[in-house]
Amino acid sequence: MNKGQKGAAAVALVAFLLSLRKGPGKLVRDPIDPGSLKGLYFGNMVSDEFAQELLAVSKRLGFDPNDLMTVFRIERGKNQATGKLGPGVYHKYTDKDGVKHEGNFSYGLLGISPNTAVLLGTTPEAIYLMSDVEQLALVEKYFKKHGWDQGGAHPIAVFDDIYSAVWGGQVMIDAGLYDPLIKQSKQPELYEEWRKLAGKSEDWAQKGYITKKDVLGVARSIYRSGKKNAR
Repeated sequence: MNKGQKGAAAVALVAFLLSLRKGPGKLVRDPIDPGSLKGLYFGNMVSDEFAQELLAVSKRLGFDPNDLMTVFRIERGKNQATGKLGPGVYHKYTDKDGVKHEGNFSYGLLGISPNTAVLLGTTPEAIYLMSDVEQLALVEKYFKKHGWDQGGAHPIAVFDDIYSAVWGGQVMIDAGLYDPLIKQSKQPELYEEWRKLAGKSEDWAQKGYITKKDVLGVARSIYRSGKKNAR
């Protein structure tokens, strides 16, 4: 290898290492027709009324509607019988009267926790009774309450940050790509759920923890499937 080739190889190596530090590249943005709603990721899983309100909420927040739809798809899953958004992430919880509920209970489009529900001025019970369209107001309130909207104190705009905001809040947004978020030794049940979701049974079993990069990898794979399942 001559001097010029060595120099080119060094430049390529530096570029590669920098790309690792920056993390995954930008996701391709696809336009959405506001009239026909063509192009909306997972668009056939929601009603026209929901889709139109989503466009309005996304515009006010400064988000791409496809980013939010992907978050909803992750948090709610898919109802195999109807092809619509699924019933959501289920949790055990204790209500305001101290009564423990062990059965399934959905916390809506963002998988909101009981504590976050209180922060937003509502309850898990109330969220459960809301329609999906009604919950969009709560989605907007969630992001604005934390200052993540375009006019807020901590504005975000890319999918990775939007999903991170829902998954773990500002701590997740600020975390490094290789920071461990879920440790098998401390959160074995949650660790197993994510290991199965990502299809990483072998790799993650040996590693013993899940990083921000791992979580975003799962989220991005679902984002990419959204394009194949757009209106």
